[in-house]
Amino acid sequence: MISSLFACWASVLCLAEKHAGLGGWVGAGGALLAIYATWRIAQRQVRADRRLRKVEWEKDIDLISYVVDKIENYLNPFLVEARKGASPEIASWDYNFQKEPIKRSAIGLDGAPLKDWPSVDAYNYFKIYWENTNMALQNATLQKEDRLLPQIAARDAALSELRSALTKARSRVI
Repeated sequence: MISSLFACWASVLCLAEKHAGLGGWVGAGGALLAIYATWRIAQRQVRADRRLRKVEWEKDIDLISYVVDKIENYLNPFLVEARKGASPEIASWDYNFQKEPIKRSAIGLDGAPLKDWPSVDAYNYFKIYWENTNMALQNATLQKEDRLLPQIAARDAALSELRSALTKARSRVI
């Protein structure tokens, strides 16, 4: 066994001595193999990075949806009463909403830079939604019924567009 390995090694050395250009070809093959291996490692890293960004993207969209859903759950009784017409109960909603922790989350989203949002549309429609929500609460507090229902309608339209923009952003390929 050892003698056959030695004979094989000796024949390889003899072959290399007889063919002077063979070493260059072996070196070139090794270089190509190294380039291919480097490219494969880089491709794997790019895929891993994309997966990580996709997970972060989904978390951002889920957070925005969570905050909007919490606001909607909190404001739903107010909206039902406001659509019925004037009542003394709706005048206190703005004051009560000021103390809600979810409002701080919404203010944080409102102040977030555009680069932190999943899409420009989601950013714009959240701004419109949030502004109209605050204006509706202020109009209810000031008992300006003529402005309240159009403000709620604008807010509802912006909410629908925001949800649509978040759905589009979720399906976007990174």
